Amino acid sequence: MTPPRSAFGAPPQGGTPSGPVEPVPRRLLDASDGVLRFDEGVARRVLLVQAFESSADPAGDPLWSPDDRAWATRLTRETEPADTPAAAFLQARAGHALQRLAPRDPAIGRALTRRRWRGAWVVAALAIGLVAGIAADAIGSGQEINLL
Repeated sequence: MTPPRSAFGAPPQGGTPSGPVEPVPRRLLDASDGVLRFDEGVARRVLLVQAFESSADPAGDPLWSPDDRAWATRLTRETEPADTPAAAFLQARAGHALQRLAPRDPAIGRALTRRRWRGAWVVAALAIGLVAGIAADAIGSGQEINLL
């Protein structure tokens, strides 16, 4: 039986374009129900690292290289117990990765410290809802709106 090939056209790690794929030993990142759960801050850090890893130039991205990726994974495996849940492993790996990324680009630090939700958003949403409700009541007192 021939193992499936990569959909990206590149040979999988450990194989050749025409030969069989050799298994690569990896730590299984498997949640019990198939869903990893993070709070907003952790998810932001994990996704930021994932964005750098998925957009890194293999020829040598100055911000994030394959060596950096290997370093973050190796350090996380060394510091976390073997039975660490997948979500905690990814959180720790993102923390290690951001230790290298944050000093290289100041925008990363700003993106991580910026708060997304503010009290003004709640007040604005309530005000918009109130105005929309009053407008809808005033437009169609006969419970119908004629769009033509």
